[in-house]
Amino acid sequence: MKHLMTFLLALCFLPLQAQRSQPGSADREMLDKAIDYFASQKYHEALLLFEKLDERFRLNPRYLAYMGYCYYFDWDYASAATYFEKSLPQLQALSPHELSVYYFSLAESLFELSQYDASVEAYEQHLVRCYPDERADALYRLGFVYLFRDDKPLAWEYFTAAQACYRYFQPERQQRIQQLQHMLKALPAAQEAQQEAPQEAPQE
Repeated sequence: MKHLMTFLLALCFLPLQAQRSQPGSADREMLDKAIDYFASQKYHEALLLFEKLDERFRLNPRYLAYMGYCYYFDWDYASAATYFEKSLPQLQALSPHELSVYYFSLAESLFELSQYDASVEAYEQHLVRCYPDERADALYRLGFVYLFRDDKPLAWEYFTAAQACYRYFQPERQQRIQQLQHMLKALPAAQEAQQEAPQEAPQE
């Protein structure tokens, strides 16, 4: 994700707490290496270095979001959620798509932690910022959230929207498309809401 690298090294750190040491050349080299790992999608290696830096310095919110993203790929969903919730309110000036990536990772982390109600807002924040071909997975997850809430009509709507997105943007995901087809037939709302014509494909 090359867009995650568009920043100046001079903005690496916010003002440091008085009891913390000033960053030296070794610290900046460590930061450079962490960023290189992050850009190469070596998230675990990047995280180990970010954690060391986070212990010594007050990293800026964007680097905290990077840490949340690394924790997400390390399957440490509780830490991922903590770092995203700490950093995202301060990152609203970032590009919509970059934010959509963070919000989706936050939503997925909350979902994996069974914090379904909390995940809804994060999925919605993702949906209003992401590209059209990135909507399907969030719609699919929201379908389950409402199914868990026993709101089957709304779950049916989200599953239907997810299926339409998969068919239009990711037709190769036939297993997911077939799974949704079976689920929609099983939901009581399906019989009443069955459409006579094929659903119109989402607009790009």
